[in-house]
Order: sequence, then C-alpha cells, then structure tokens
Amino acid sequence: MKRFLLFAGFAALLSTNVQAAELSGKVNLATMTCQQLLDLSDEEAGAVVFWLDGHFTDETVIDLDGIFRVAEALGTQCRKNPSQKLFDAIEKLEAK
Repeated sequence: MKRFLLFAGFAALLSTNVQAAELSGKVNLATMTCQQLLDLSDEEAGAVVFWLDGHFTDETVIDLDGIFRVAEALGTQCRKNPSQKLFDAIEKLEAK
C-alpha cells in the first residue's frame, strides 16, 4: 500500500508534464536540474528519490512516509525553480 501511495505521489508530482523523459545508462544526479527530475516517468523519479534518500540520510532503514513527504516538498521546490540543480533544491529543503 505504501508503495502505491509513493508512486501516486510521484504521479501528482509529475502531473503537469505531458511527455516524460527517459533515463538510460549512468546518470549524474549532481548535475541534474529540477526540470529534468520533473520530466521523468513516475518509476524513474521514484528511483531517483529513493537513491537521494539513501545518499542524504546514510541510514539502513527506509522511512516510506518520510520519503513521500520529501518527494512532495521536493516537487514543490522544483516547480518553483525548475532550472535549479537538484542537489541545491535538496539543500534548501534541509535548511527549512
């Protein structure tokens, strides 16, 4: 159920996009912009947010409720400034 809710959240996050971008090969998230995240499919955006959660929390426990809240906040931050680098958007969320 939580997995469904997580992907439903990403669907809402990306609902303004008509066409989804595709990821392939290796992706450098340090250079990814908010718009690039917003252009991803739900599954790809989910994978990126899960990776980001592991990278920034450095924990072995997955807080699905927490990831859902972060995904919503990150989506809001990215829609406000789509040209912003993804890591900069996350730093702004951490500062709040």
